[in-house]
Amino acid sequence: MNDWARARWTPPPRLPAPTTMTLVWRSWGNRLVEWTLPRGGEGRHIDRSGAATTFPVSKEQFDRFREIFAPYEGVRFECRRVIADGAYGSVIWSQPGHQDQSLNFDAGCVSGDAADVFVRLEQAEALLAAIRDGE
Repeated sequence: MNDWARARWTPPPRLPAPTTMTLVWRSWGNRLVEWTLPRGGEGRHIDRSGAATTFPVSKEQFDRFREIFAPYEGVRFECRRVIADGAYGSVIWSQPGHQDQSLNFDAGCVSGDAADVFVRLEQAEALLAAIRDGE
């Protein structure tokens, strides 16, 4: 039954122009870190303690962040989880009037495209830190 459902599943169409993207890491339901980027405007970083930092985000910076995850936009990501207690999270594409799309990941994943997703997460977090820090 599960295979049948996967075979019939159709991914949502790629958002033509998301206005906000969010990257969040969690563990045991608790937020570890969250980044929210609008396409031009004020971004927000929330750390483990809940302290928030805001920073300017240009349209070009947003587009660079979006490009990192472009291969996973509107695509279902699955993996075989072998480490049961790892952090997990999501990259979320949002646009008013459209259903949010997300890439859900789990640090316990070791199969499929997991390695590629985690390389992209490292790239994204380095870019986000540079944007936040004004570099």
